[in-house]
Amino acid sequence: MRTRSEVAAMLELKRRGWSISRIAAEFSVDRKTVRRYIRAGCWTGYKLPERSSGRRAKAASVAAEIDHWRGMRAHTKSLKG
Repeated sequence: MRTRSEVAAMLELKRRGWSISRIAAEFSVDRKTVRRYIRAGCWTGYKLPERSSGRRAKAASVAAEIDHWRGMRAHTKSLKG
């Protein structure tokens, strides 16, 4: 992450006509980083990606299915005896 003053300098250089690649080389950062700051127009903190509940939801459905099958197995055993 870059400081606010570095990002302000990046924005100023872009305003003066510098290319994103040239700015990235000047600050030793990736072009995507420079592009992100330029698109935002100011310094932005890093945002953590939102975690999906995909694994938990899947685990819960698998657990429910296992419980269902256990219940069926117990039921069929009582019918045999």
